[in-house]
Amino acid sequence: NPHYLWLYPPNAKTLATIIAEAMSSLDPDNSNYYAARAEAFAHKINDLDAWLKAVMKDIGNANVVLAGDHFEPLAEWMGLNISYIIIKGHGGLPGPQRIKDAIIAAKSSRLIIASATQSEGYEGLYAQQVSAESRVPVAYVYGIPISMSDSYIDFIKYDVMIIASHLRHNSPISSSTSTSSGDVYMALTILFASIAVFEGIIISRLKSK
Repeated sequence: NPHYLWLYPPNAKTLATIIAEAMSSLDPDNSNYYAARAEAFAHKINDLDAWLKAVMKDIGNANVVLAGDHFEPLAEWMGLNISYIIIKGHGGLPGPQRIKDAIIAAKSSRLIIASATQSEGYEGLYAQQVSAESRVPVAYVYGIPISMSDSYIDFIKYDVMIIASHLRHNSPISSSTSTSSGDVYMALTILFASIAVFEGIIISRLKSK
């Protein structure tokens, strides 16, 4: 699974070191610069690991269903238990039995994770079908940064907060017009969590200027 290169932060740290070493061999005069950048990135990943533990401490290894296997590395890093993957590899679309198995797995899971960029494609359609049958919500996250100006850390934190917020409340951001206090509370909580992430992104950009 090539997504382990960037959707599994410890591997991203290793990859940064490898890139720095390769650049140093090509440009030895600036080897100290490359080494320093790799070391700084490694510290950021270590901080990210600590941040993740704080975010996930009240969630634990919740069961999740993945619409596609590209988020397997991220789910693994988050300590989640992957109970089923609907579309695995490039082996074609799942048949009726696989969808049935996914529904069974989803009923003992707390969340279905799907790609936001494929929400209208097959992955999104299968995720919605399994969600409708199992009554388990779908969280749509990104496999690449939303904006080219987002840092790697911002990108990973955004996905983690979306997944963690859904798991914590076991409900998607409702698009219904329900006005029950529970729905309002959950929607507001997820909204405030998202705002906090975006504030962090803005502050980090201001500091970098």
